[in-house]
Amino acid sequence: MKKYNLYSLIAGLSYGFMTKILVDMSPSLFSEDFVDPAKIIGTLSFSFLMLMPFGMGAVTVYFSGRTEPVSYAQQIMMPWFPVTLCMFGSFIFFIEGLICIVLALPLFWLMSSIGGLVMGLFVHWKYSKNTLMSIAILPLLMLPIESSNTFLPQERWVSTSVLIEAKPEEIWSSFLDVQDIKPEELGFSVSNLMGFPRPLHADMRGAGIGSLRVSTWEKGVEFGERITEWNPNISVAWEFEINPEKIPPKALDEHVKLGGKFWTVVKGEYNISEVSMDRSKLELRTLYRNNTSWLLPYAQIWSDFLLDDFQSSILNLIKVRSESL
Repeated sequence: MKKYNLYSLIAGLSYGFMTKILVDMSPSLFSEDFVDPAKIIGTLSFSFLMLMPFGMGAVTVYFSGRTEPVSYAQQIMMPWFPVTLCMFGSFIFFIEGLICIVLALPLFWLMSSIGGLVMGLFVHWKYSKNTLMSIAILPLLMLPIESSNTFLPQERWVSTSVLIEAKPEEIWSSFLDVQDIKPEELGFSVSNLMGFPRPLHADMRGAGIGSLRVSTWEKGVEFGERITEWNPNISVAWEFEINPEKIPPKALDEHVKLGGKFWTVVKGEYNISEVSMDRSKLELRTLYRNNTSWLLPYAQIWSDFLLDDFQSSILNLIKVRSESL
């Protein structure tokens, strides 16, 4: 590896890790008269997820372009190396979970490339040093300003359905009380591959409106579903009851934790409709709440995809069991 590439890689990595440390320390760095520390969202902020990789790209290209010209391809792709190593290090040292790294990495690659291209222009115009300093401090300048704004949570339904070769009453009996769930019944799941725990069993306590269904997942995750609608062989709806004490700290990443600060599920429902004799359609719908403010469009894409993926696994389980009756 050429010396300028090594220097630029070290510089980009160092900037990324230092910015991460400062962002994590930000609640204690800013005066309470300026911004409420509780409102600082840290690594889910625009300042961190957009401006930090932008800065990493700029730093990397700046140190690469000091000795010889950097091509457009290098300006785009060179920043990916420190960004990827930074994320890999965060995973290895348990700073971030696999789910969050997979969700953030495409955004980091994009913003680091944009930062590299911008810095490439300033290197060409010989105005790179002052520009580098301005870009480098942007995340810390923007973080308190961003955190002082108030954002309303957004809620959205995700619907997934499957055709089952079974009658509605057979399907109804298959999803209320579910015991001894085997991995092969759930099928392949991207969300599980990324570290999301699998369901183990669901216990129906009572029947009708007001009764409780308790779901238990891997890694000690447990939560309730309070029944709000009950139409045997047709539909059932519930509201999630999530006790943070029933969600172990290491079971889910902080940013996707059920009942957490940034994201949670609110309501759910099953709907059964008869298509023909011995064939029915089962629909599973879930309402989730997103508290990631400006990240809403990007977070919504991932939330919809992963929730649909998870619901597909649940429906596959019900399909397997209903068709075996």
